[in-house]
Amino acid sequence: LVSRWVGLPVDCRRVNSVLSSVCFHALFSAVGFSVNVGDALQHYGFSCLLFALVALACHFGVILSGSLLVTKLMRTFFRGQDDTGSGSFTLCLDDILVASNAAIGGPATASAFAGSLVKGNSNDSAKRRKYLMYAGTFWGIIGYAFGTGIGVKLTQLLMSTGPNR
Repeated sequence: LVSRWVGLPVDCRRVNSVLSSVCFHALFSAVGFSVNVGDALQHYGFSCLLFALVALACHFGVILSGSLLVTKLMRTFFRGQDDTGSGSFTLCLDDILVASNAAIGGPATASAFAGSLVKGNSNDSAKRRKYLMYAGTFWGIIGYAFGTGIGVKLTQLLMSTGPNR
């Protein structure tokens, strides 16, 4: 929209997506380079690695079982009501990846990720990208709302039962 307002040619608008991806990756690289890996591994290495593995395993399990459950429920309750009339409903990989990103990274990264997922110049792919961006933003905000309250309660619970009460 800004490129149209400024009056950039169409070719420059295509570069905007590539340029935004490069800047996005440069941001994460800068954050990664600022970490002192030696100190992190020496002081907190095993416990952080264990925590990350447990968190990723739980996330993978919830995403996998949730995707299968939603697909099964949608096929059961909405049989024959899709656009093709075939009654088949499947979550595509793009839907699952955006949901996963919204759960981990929040609405901003989910929207950016969804915008870069669906490629193509057709009107259908533009609509699909737009809907994925809306869904990623919406569910990322819902995740913030619930996750903050759950995190506060869990912290209070762990602080009250921990060794340093």
